[in-house]
Amino acid sequence: MNDSVEKTEHYIVIKASSQRLDISEARHQLHLVQTEQKKEAISYVLLDLDRVTDFDSAAFEVISEITEICNQNLGLLLCFNGKENWMDTFAENGIVLVPTKHEAIEYVFMDQLEKQFLSDEE
Repeated sequence: MNDSVEKTEHYIVIKASSQRLDISEARHQLHLVQTEQKKEAISYVLLDLDRVTDFDSAAFEVISEITEICNQNLGLLLCFNGKENWMDTFAENGIVLVPTKHEAIEYVFMDQLEKQFLSDEE
């Protein structure tokens, strides 16, 4: 698996290389996040599903571990470039799926602003 990782100051992007998001692919992505987490706290993970044409629902168990890492660091896991008809299934599994990378990045910044606003009110 040749998933690529792009790091920025605010998030990391993992581009899935497989056409099927199965448990093996999800474990590989979890390993990438855990590796980055050892270097510095990972709050926001954006998972690019552009190449993915199908998924196995068993992968959601592993992906939820990525969500947990993000939650522990007050962040989020966001998936993008998935098929529109997948949105309900992802939502049922507690995973945000947005149409584009641009929307995922906006989601990150809006979440950061909201958390900053809420902490300023306290």
